[in-house]
Amino acid sequence: MFYDLLLPHIEINIQIEVRYNMQERTWLIELRDKRSQLEIAEAAGISQNFYSWIEKGKRTPRPDVAKKIAVVLKFEWTRFYETA
Repeated sequence: MFYDLLLPHIEINIQIEVRYNMQERTWLIELRDKRSQLEIAEAAGISQNFYSWIEKGKRTPRPDVAKKIAVVLKFEWTRFYETA
C-alpha cells in the first residue's frame, strides 16, 4: 500500500503482565468462625460480594469499612493494613 512506502515498518511487541498480590486473609476467615459472609457483610453495611473479595485479598477496605468489619468481628481495624 502507498502508506507502507512512506512509513517504515515498525513492529512493536508489548507485553503486559498483571500481578495481584492476593493473599487470602485466613485470619479474617478464622474470626468469622461459623458465621456466614452474608451475616458479617450485612452487619458491616457492605455487600457479601465485597466482603468475599476482602477475605480473598482481592480488595483492601477503606478505613471506614475496615472499622465496621472490625467492630463486628472484634479486632483492631488497622490489621487490614499490616504487612507480613
